[in-house]
Amino acid sequence: MLIQDSRGKQCVKYLLSKGANPNLADEYTNVNDMVKKYFSQFIDNELGNLITREDEFSDRLPTSTISTFKGFICLHYAVLLDNLSIIQVLIEHHADPLLANEEGHLPAVYAGSSSKECKDLILEYEKRHKHEVSKLIGSPPDYVGYGDGGQLTDSLAKCPTAVVLFDEIDKAHPEILTIMLQLFDEGRLTDGKSKTVDGKQAVYVLTSNLASDEIAEYHKTSDKQKK
Repeated sequence: MLIQDSRGKQCVKYLLSKGANPNLADEYTNVNDMVKKYFSQFIDNELGNLITREDEFSDRLPTSTISTFKGFICLHYAVLLDNLSIIQVLIEHHADPLLANEEGHLPAVYAGSSSKECKDLILEYEKRHKHEVSKLIGSPPDYVGYGDGGQLTDSLAKCPTAVVLFDEIDKAHPEILTIMLQLFDEGRLTDGKSKTVDGKQAVYVLTSNLASDEIAEYHKTSDKQKK
């Protein structure tokens, strides 16, 4: 969560490009809890850092001493800072605005009255993510495109033995992965019209760049050892 404190857009982009998880939940609660838990380990400087952190982010929390930061993801902190550019970067790298903290609050809850842009940005993302899901399985009733069906469900219905490629699946929205879980776990999908489509005969290929840096580093090390 330190990346939010620096307010550095380039720092955030760099860390995300290196595989930092924007949806990792914070374990920090508040100064009082931390002091009680680790009092014997604190020195004045460390306690001062915690208080600085509390002052930096807590001006919109009800009462700093009884509230908690536990469960915050980067997006919660970016909204607290009113930093639109960092919010945009985080959303582009699949930070999920639908992840609640321990108190059950979504990031948008912490947008101040002057932060209409923050709320609009997150709402736009939510609409876009619903559209991405509807493209796969079809829109639910009363939504635009309900009669069009879904790309994946329609394709499987027409060709049950298809080869389906999901390129760079790590960049997909978490809701897409939830849909895939039903497909891989049960071998079927339920489309927007509540019809069940069988997908057991199809072949699914998923690609990912998650370990590309590690693989490249491994090859470099292997080449050096051979020499």
